[in-house]
Amino acid sequence: MPKEMSALLVSLQAIAKAIEFAEHVAFLDEEPSYADYDAILSIGIQARAELPWTVINSNGWLARVSSSGTSLESDCGQDNPLGALAAASLGVADVFKRTAKVRFERAELFDALTFSCYDFITGHNDAGPPLPGTIRLPPTLFLGQGAIGNAITLLVGQLPLEGKALLLDKDHYGMENLGTCVLLGPAAAGEGYPKANWNLNYLKARGSKLELNAVTSDIEAAKKVVEPYL
Repeated sequence: MPKEMSALLVSLQAIAKAIEFAEHVAFLDEEPSYADYDAILSIGIQARAELPWTVINSNGWLARVSSSGTSLESDCGQDNPLGALAAASLGVADVFKRTAKVRFERAELFDALTFSCYDFITGHNDAGPPLPGTIRLPPTLFLGQGAIGNAITLLVGQLPLEGKALLLDKDHYGMENLGTCVLLGPAAAGEGYPKANWNLNYLKARGSKLELNAVTSDIEAAKKVVEPYL
């Protein structure tokens, strides 16, 4: 972490403390010995072909990732959490390929890939339209609040959404959800919170403008609640 980015460092330390498990997340104030690592994920521009290095960045709807010697475009001026999360996911996929020693003929590393979450096209640098100041959702059911639902909750909490949303899941979070749910740490998993309630409370704490409700029963039992709500 560059020393001049102290505010970002404080924010990242708080996130790490909440979700870390098994190993403590260390924040270094000097450049490490990169040769000691099996995989390196860098947020930036520069590629390093001589190291197990994956670089990611995003711009608007675009996600960019490179695990070759080809560096990425430097234009990152348009904020959009969808492009950013897509870039992070693609980068972690390449980290997995390295650490799991996946044969490259089965799953090649990305070479300066650009992917647009707007038109689903690769290979161009059109950032797409800026997000509007407010996105009005029709009445929406988020069905299932596990690993994918937890990631959707992360995005919903970063988007300027208004409207009505219903979160439905009959299950509770447990220790088995660590590592698959991006927002979940050991404390939350150990308490066994209902998944729908936990995600709803997260969104409320983020100041979401959605009118939120949670249902903690299966879909059949929830029909009486869901149908008139939507």
